[in-house]
Amino acid sequence: MGRVFVSKSAEVTTKSGSDDVFDLNPSGGLIIWPASGLAMDILSSDVLDDSGATDTMQTGTVEGLDINFNPKKENFTMNGTTEVVLGIYAAINELYATAWGTGDTTSLQNEGVITLAGVASGDVHGTIAANQNRMRSSQYTVPAGKTLLVKSIAISDVTGTINVTQMRLLYRPFGEVNWFAIAGCDAETPVTTLSPQGGSSRNFGDGLVVPPKSQIRLEVTSDAAGTAVGSWAGEIIDGENDLLVTTAS
Repeated sequence: MGRVFVSKSAEVTTKSGSDDVFDLNPSGGLIIWPASGLAMDILSSDVLDDSGATDTMQTGTVEGLDINFNPKKENFTMNGTTEVVLGIYAAINELYATAWGTGDTTSLQNEGVITLAGVASGDVHGTIAANQNRMRSSQYTVPAGKTLLVKSIAISDVTGTINVTQMRLLYRPFGEVNWFAIAGCDAETPVTTLSPQGGSSRNFGDGLVVPPKSQIRLEVTSDAAGTAVGSWAGEIIDGENDLLVTTAS
């Protein structure tokens, strides 16, 4: 496979408070470790997201990991507010629209909220907000036999009176319940301090090592109400590496 570039971007709406922590993972990715994979289904909150020529979002793609944590990619056709049954997944990494009808010829967007959920449990494991076309989640699960090198994190598009006093990358090893801060990007090391409409980033040289089957996500600490977009970028490489140093979250 060699090296494969990967990046994730997510938006968070913060509320007034004093250094409150907000997760950049709105309804994205599995939040549990299933003993076996979970069967998924998908639907929209609007009947216009359907396969008809005059509908809006017609088709999409889900990318994740199978029960052996190998990459799995599945295309689907929307059926409005009726569930479309998909395959079995141990993790969800991406969810996005791929084709649109003439019902939305100018902006090519989904009309309703797209929800990916467990067939049996109904628990939500991925969403696409109306008019967004893609799941906005910072969470990612590394495939088996691969290592993720996180090269950078960034914060941008800050609105309102928000001041982001910190952004950090969290890590959860396979099978663990708790999340951990990655050394060099933890609670004791502020990453970004910015004003409204500002932006900042931090690079990690050769990359922070995230081992196979582990999960990562971003969170920000904010002192006021507003909106912020956080992102990370890195590379997936062949082989296993478990040398990541962490601290308690």
